[in-house]
Amino acid sequence: EQPDQAVIGAERLALTLASGTELEAAFRAVRVVESRDAYPEGHGERVARFAAAIAEQLGLSDGHVMQIRLAAHLHDIGKLTLPEEAAGGTDESLTGADLDSYKEHPTRGGELLRAAAGQDIADAVARHHERWDGTGFPDGLSEDAIPLDARIIAVANALDRWSISGGAPDRPTADAIQRAVEQGELMFDPAVVEAAAAAFAQ
Repeated sequence: EQPDQAVIGAERLALTLASGTELEAAFRAVRVVESRDAYPEGHGERVARFAAAIAEQLGLSDGHVMQIRLAAHLHDIGKLTLPEEAAGGTDESLTGADLDSYKEHPTRGGELLRAAAGQDIADAVARHHERWDGTGFPDGLSEDAIPLDARIIAVANALDRWSISGGAPDRPTADAIQRAVEQGELMFDPAVVEAAAAAFAQ
C-alpha cells in the first residue's frame, strides 16, 4: 500500500505482486532458463521492456501494459521443463524430437503460470509463438484469434532475438525493426509492428 502515490510503475508493481508468491519462483525459473540459452541473459527482461513500449504506443491502459510486461518477462518459462538440447535451441535451429519438444514450451509455460498469474497471462505465454498467417504453434491460430498480448510479445521477442549480434541491446536495432516490418502479415500483426516502429523510431 502506498497511499501517497496514486500510480505505481508497471515494473515496480509487478515485482511487488511477485514477492513472496509463486511468481517469485517464476522469475527465478526464468533466470535458470536464460542460463541455458544461447542468447545473452536478460532476454525476458528486455522482451518485457520492448513489449511494454509497444503496448504504450498502442494506447493500452496502465494495468494492461503491466499485465503484458509480466507475461513478456515470463514468456519462456516453459523451457524449464524441456531437455537441455531443446531448451537451448530455436524453432529454426532444431529438428526431429528436439523441435517437437521445443514447440511444447509455450503450452507448458501457460500451464505453469495459470494458477499464479491468471488466465490472461497464461494465454499470452501459451500463444506467443502463434503467427499472424496461421503457421505458428502450438495451435496454428491466425490474426485476431491470437490474443493481443501474445501478438505484442511475439514482436518484442523477435526484436530482441534479431538485435543481439552486438550483445544485449538496450533497444531494438533499426535492422531488427525493418525485418519485423518485412514480416508483417506473415509472422506478425501489422498494427503491432507499426506501433513497434513508432515506439523505437531512431
